[in-house]
Amino acid sequence: QQDRLPLMACTAETFQPMNAPGVTPRMVDAANDADLRAFYQLQRRAFDAEVEPSPEEIAQLRHQIENGFWHCAIAEVAGEPVGVGSTLPWTTLCELAGVGTLPTSRRLGVAGTLSSFLVRHHFARGGDLIWLTAATDAARATYERIGFTHAGVAFHYIESDSPVRS
Repeated sequence: QQDRLPLMACTAETFQPMNAPGVTPRMVDAANDADLRAFYQLQRRAFDAEVEPSPEEIAQLRHQIENGFWHCAIAEVAGEPVGVGSTLPWTTLCELAGVGTLPTSRRLGVAGTLSSFLVRHHFARGGDLIWLTAATDAARATYERIGFTHAGVAFHYIESDSPVRS
């Protein structure tokens, strides 16, 4: 099984930050178990999964953040966490991934504001390019508004659960 997704890129020159009123993004605190758990719970709820994170997943997320492999953020509206996103930096390049908003908080500018926060964070750390794959037309439109442009097509190959037969 495979999926074809638009590949998009943004540079400091094309970046057009968005700051929706009432949306407050912040970085996830790796030293705070409640913050790590909230990140996982929000991400799963935003993508229609209700599975609680295991202690091992929390420990792995802490390790990823503490060692700079991931930069994770949460967005709040009226003090309530409603969105998440992360970047996976590699030298001056970075992938923006896992941006999700709870269904009840969509259309408020959460994804655009949170993405802008993470993009700004990458550029402030000396990055020069950030890329992503947009899973839906709505996501693509959000990313275009903040300065991402079409850069090609990414193919995602998904292994089936059934064993390969020869």
